[in-house]
Amino acid sequence: METQTVGYKAKAFDARNLAYYFLIVFGLQALAYGLLIAGVMKMPTAEGPAALLEDPLIIIKTLASWGPLIAAFLVTGLTEGKPGVGALWRRFWNKNMSFKWLLVTLLILPALRQIEIRILLLFWHQNYIL
Repeated sequence: METQTVGYKAKAFDARNLAYYFLIVFGLQALAYGLLIAGVMKMPTAEGPAALLEDPLIIIKTLASWGPLIAAFLVTGLTEGKPGVGALWRRFWNKNMSFKWLLVTLLILPALRQIEIRILLLFWHQNYIL
């Protein structure tokens, strides 16, 4: 089945492209966790850039967490070329988003992490990095 485009939207998708997407996403995660299970890569004990100095392979784990985004741009680039990547980027970055929603998207995960740490401190009385 050939994909026919109307503007930047595809009328039908090619199952092979979807398979490539999932192979890239799950392949990066399998690589990261496979190295972790094999003992080649260690869980970081430090926070921030110090973790990178402790174990440079942490970059693989970071790339695995960005796997869906990386795979989306790679598959779009391979199938639709530079115009497709440009259209995907324009859809990805919404310039009409208000500042308050930008703050919410940037601060929600750190806020949830702080709540999690407070709950852990409340029940287990261990010193965690705040």
